[in-house]
Amino acid sequence: MRGLLAAVGDPGGCNDHHALYFSVVTIAIVGYGDLVLKTDGGKLFTVFYIMVGLGLFVSFASALSRQIIANTRKEK
Repeated sequence: MRGLLAAVGDPGGCNDHHALYFSVVTIAIVGYGDLVLKTDGGKLFTVFYIMVGLGLFVSFASALSRQIIANTRKEK
């Protein structure tokens, strides 16, 4: 993660803590604005990262809801 952020132009000294924080804030769609990407490459990476994260979340939520529904139907 750190390498990808550095490669696309992270504006501040990127370390593991910043990369993790950036990832969680982005996926949670909180976006406090304390990490601001200034390069086009960084912004493009962020858009890609958000889309992948949302897709993973939707897949997880869908699988979880299918499992809950299947368990509810078995109980009846």
